[in-house]
Amino acid sequence: MHYGTVTHSHEHTESSLHSKHRLGQKVMCTYCNQFL
Repeated sequence: MHYGTVTHSHEHTESSLHSKHRLGQKVMCTYCNQFL
């Protein structure tokens, strides 16, 4: 579900999505719809 609020504060950055990004993979966050 997309909240689209600043309260989200990219809390998913510490999730596996961010981990994949750190590995050099572009993963789109399904929460804010932005490439990390």
